[in-house]
Amino acid sequence: VQNVFYMCRSLRIRLDGFTLNSENRRVHKLFAGQFTATVHGPDVLQTPAVQKLVLRYFKDVHGDSVMPPGRYDHIQGHAVLRDVTLYHDARGDVVAVILYGGDATVDGYWFAAYHHDYYKKSLGMWLMIDGVVRAQVAGKDFIYLGTAYGEKAKYKVDFKNLEFWAGNSWRHDPKNRMVKDL
Repeated sequence: VQNVFYMCRSLRIRLDGFTLNSENRRVHKLFAGQFTATVHGPDVLQTPAVQKLVLRYFKDVHGDSVMPPGRYDHIQGHAVLRDVTLYHDARGDVVAVILYGGDATVDGYWFAAYHHDYYKKSLGMWLMIDGVVRAQVAGKDFIYLGTAYGEKAKYKVDFKNLEFWAGNSWRHDPKNRMVKDL
């Protein structure tokens, strides 16, 4: 859609017949049962605790320029944003925020942010795996994982049924070697 999306090396998982691989299962067990997920409308992004968590995550992990307050304000009203999943710990504190786009047949895992106590502990990968599993349980056809460029995106290419946009069609390689090489 003009002025919304651009041609890029996007990733998606075909959810029909999807199963977790051994690495996905290992990571999925790390945080199993530790959090409660709740789904909200975009307005939850206006709550101070959620805003603080998201802005701090992006500043600490990606730098000041990736998600300044103005960009955060902009995405709250973006047409792509469908809902927000909050993950709460046993005390009820929000420890992670996932922004989703999509419709009845697809989910788009758009932005993820989580509490600094979980940096470098595989929570980011766990959140993505949990999103994939939730999309499959919800009967979605696909979940889109964003783009695949550089070292920071390598974790996204460790899924079965992964497809990537090759510029004119979606490509599937059972071992994901093509996209990993790119």
